[in-house]
Amino acid sequence: MRPLPADRAPRPASLSGRLGRLLTAAVLAAAVVFVVLYGLSVMLLDRYAWDEDRLARERSQQVENLQDYVDRNGVSSSDSALLTRWVRQQGVLSLQVYRQGALVYDSALQQQDYDGLAGDELPSWETPYPVTFADGEAEILLEGSYAYRLYTYALVAELAAAFALFFGIVMAGIRRTIRYIRQLSGEIRILEGGGLDYKVTVQGNDELGQLARGLDDMRLAFQRQQQQEKALAQASQRMVTEMSHDLRTPLTAILLYTQLLLDHRYQTAEQQNDYVRRIDKQARRLKQLSDRLFSYALSTAGEDEVPAQALPLQSALYDLLSETTAYLEQQGFAVRLDLDWRPCRIRLRRDYLGRIFDNLASNIVKYADPAAPVVLRSLYTDGCAGIALENRCAARPAAAESSGIGLRNVDGMMRKMGGSCVVEQSGGRFCAALYFACADAPEQGKKSGGAP
Repeated sequence: MRPLPADRAPRPASLSGRLGRLLTAAVLAAAVVFVVLYGLSVMLLDRYAWDEDRLARERSQQVENLQDYVDRNGVSSSDSALLTRWVRQQGVLSLQVYRQGALVYDSALQQQDYDGLAGDELPSWETPYPVTFADGEAEILLEGSYAYRLYTYALVAELAAAFALFFGIVMAGIRRTIRYIRQLSGEIRILEGGGLDYKVTVQGNDELGQLARGLDDMRLAFQRQQQQEKALAQASQRMVTEMSHDLRTPLTAILLYTQLLLDHRYQTAEQQNDYVRRIDKQARRLKQLSDRLFSYALSTAGEDEVPAQALPLQSALYDLLSETTAYLEQQGFAVRLDLDWRPCRIRLRRDYLGRIFDNLASNIVKYADPAAPVVLRSLYTDGCAGIALENRCAARPAAAESSGIGLRNVDGMMRKMGGSCVVEQSGGRFCAALYFACADAPEQGKKSGGAP
């Protein structure tokens, strides 16, 4: 026979089977107790009931009672009706009357049976008792029920003890089940009150145990669902907060270039058209961000559906660095470039890249010291290439929120592209280093110090 697998779940028990086993055990225990008590009581009562001295005293008392009854009622030795009534009143087991050695009355016989017994003599081994009847002297043999009531009382007590034991065992087993049901009821009220961290007690493998296990599984499912809903709510709030923060930078740039056009702060028509092109680019970026925010709210598009592209380092970053430099200079910052373009390809997403530099430029405008130059320099490590933006922190930052959302956005977008953002701040200097993962091994190139 094949052994059962070790990981197989135990066969479920049933309440009916458990109740059947409980009743069987109770019946067996009650039967054993009854047999033991019955044997002890019979042994003790036999010893008491068949004591010769006590039996003699009981018979003498019964003979006196019969003599009194005969004297009061004038009973003759052959008056079976009156003698039978006395036998029933006294609870005597048997009474036999002999006159002149012949049987004239037997309580065990009917009247018509006496004729057949006429002439029966008194047994020689019996000791008769003399009684004076109305018709003369007679001898009687008397067998009384002296201990009969004691045997009856003992039997009733034995049955009561056995039943009490049976009832006690059954109630003890049922009480345990009832106590467990009450416990489950209390734990259900705890769960109804929102205490999903409370573990439901699981006992046994019967229907109640399976019910408790199902309740605990449901509790865990509700708990996971609440955690997921909480995580989704937090992610949604974080996404909306980050996107809202990202909307500010292109909007600020649009307002800046619009104000330059309104104030006619341009030298040539080409510069005017350049401002218009920058406004158009920032407006498109603003629309892209708002579309993504709307799409996320409706859960119809995922932010991470667009894969990262492998693009040359210089062509991927040149335009963005140029725009960032122009934006910072227009905000009153001097920009110093220390760029070394090496022929390597980096993995990035263009939509993320614009948002990253917008956040870093906005952070510089808010918290950098305009009196010190902003340095943009190249970075190369094993398998990574990128840009570092350094500036000196202002002694008294402008009155703006310092929530760190922008830098968290940058770090999150860099991680999604397979890169990283390392922020260092010490001695009044602030540096944000962007490391992009290289699609191929970087090669040594020429160093350029001009504008990007």
